[in-house]
Amino acid sequence: MKRLIKKSVFLIIVFVSISFFTSYETYMIEYGVKQQVAKNILLSKSSKEFFIDYKEDEVKKDNSLLSLQGDYVLLKKDIGDFSGKGIYFKGALKNKPKLLSGRFFNESDFNAGKKVAVVQKQFADRLIEKDGKKYYYTNNINYEVIGIIDDDKKEISDDTSAYINLDSLLQKDSFYLKGDYYIDAKENTDKLFTSLKQLYSSKNVDVQEKQPLQTPLSKLLSDQSFRTDTLIKIMIIFILNTVCVTEYWIKSRKNEIGIRRAVGSTKLKISLSIIKELILVSIGSFILGYLIYIIVTYIKEGYIHYYATSVMLSFAISMISALITSIVPIYKANKMEPSEIMR
Repeated sequence: MKRLIKKSVFLIIVFVSISFFTSYETYMIEYGVKQQVAKNILLSKSSKEFFIDYKEDEVKKDNSLLSLQGDYVLLKKDIGDFSGKGIYFKGALKNKPKLLSGRFFNESDFNAGKKVAVVQKQFADRLIEKDGKKYYYTNNINYEVIGIIDDDKKEISDDTSAYINLDSLLQKDSFYLKGDYYIDAKENTDKLFTSLKQLYSSKNVDVQEKQPLQTPLSKLLSDQSFRTDTLIKIMIIFILNTVCVTEYWIKSRKNEIGIRRAVGSTKLKISLSIIKELILVSIGSFILGYLIYIIVTYIKEGYIHYYATSVMLSFAISMISALITSIVPIYKANKMEPSEIMR
């Protein structure tokens, strides 16, 4: 093993670099997916995003959104300060944010005049304490905090500062009806949204569906800047690997291959030897490169960026890279005659 390390220093440097960059890129993909999941944790893939608009003078206080038939979840984006969301639902929630303390909303919190909120942990220091209770202040209203969302890992936390009960706003003033919403009734979402549009069509209220919700991965991949940047980096990695490994093998191992061919080693044995050595170097370099990646990101951001999926994907890319880049040196080595190599 020492001999392999000593004669493969340059190759190890190349593979460590590949391991580091692929670890970072695969992490960024999984990071993006988990961010999308966190943002839409209360919604299913059947959700619809829409906006409501109207002329101020034509609409009086209206809470028809809260009186739709059946079970559904309704979210209003950007309520108050710090990217809060308004929430209202009928029935039971299948998915809920992970909580550090307290509880999330239940159906009894709505339509009863309650003013309650669930806030992110990083906003806990902004809460108002009164009579042994904590309150979240927004829209000139104090909302009693009934739960705190856990965000122990920065990269998977929702970007919502707080959820407040939407009925406390819609029953207060028509001003709060305007804005962007999500609605989710699972398989009944289309039918419920059609009913919603018909309900408001007679009230001079414009209800328009926005672009359909994409899956977390498809939304990430549809981001042109992310896709272009990632592809360029991957191409550079593979080109660098191919060029460096080819040059390394042909120049530094030329005499060794010639001797082995001269004493009777077959092309197959030489090919398998090259592949074996590349895989061993790749595995060791992957471990070292991943450790460097963890140390660098921890120093930079204060927590460890680790997901099992990204580790496996990064390892697979390293192995595939080693196998693909072995093709050229194997081909060139097998094309050479012993007399030519030893010259």
